[in-house]
Amino acid sequence: MKTHALSLLGTTRLLSRSERVIENGGSVRTVVVTSGDTYVDAVILETRKRHPSHSDYLDFGEKRLEESRRAAQILGNGFVHQDLLGFSDGSIYSSLVSHWRRNNPMRSDFTGFNHVPYREAEDRGYAQDGQDLLKELVAIMLETKPTLVWWLVVDHVLFD
Repeated sequence: MKTHALSLLGTTRLLSRSERVIENGGSVRTVVVTSGDTYVDAVILETRKRHPSHSDYLDFGEKRLEESRRAAQILGNGFVHQDLLGFSDGSIYSSLVSHWRRNNPMRSDFTGFNHVPYREAEDRGYAQDGQDLLKELVAIMLETKPTLVWWLVVDHVLFD
């Protein structure tokens, strides 16, 4: 089973729960933390380059965020609020462990940026560090005060 199938399974479950929440008068807010920019095989396939450039990975991440926004609009039928934070894939653990402080942000080996570079991202310009990530997630939790939290983690590991 490939990552796409795993993502679809998780997304399908999330949509099913979201529909029930909306039907019962609740609201749904999704938070997409990473941009999908470091999926090497997909970038190579899309660009037809053996060695994609930083800008190729950046373009790929921008497209993934745009697709995510459109999917939420279509599948959520206007009832889903979505936050796109735009951190680079693979930056979360590193940001929380090795790059906690803003003066030492994680630089993506793929995009070359140490901050969120995406136009679609709410956090454009934020350093890719643990403090900023935590601050954003806490702010979303305090604003939303959710009664249900669904955490979907998808890795780019491919299964056969």
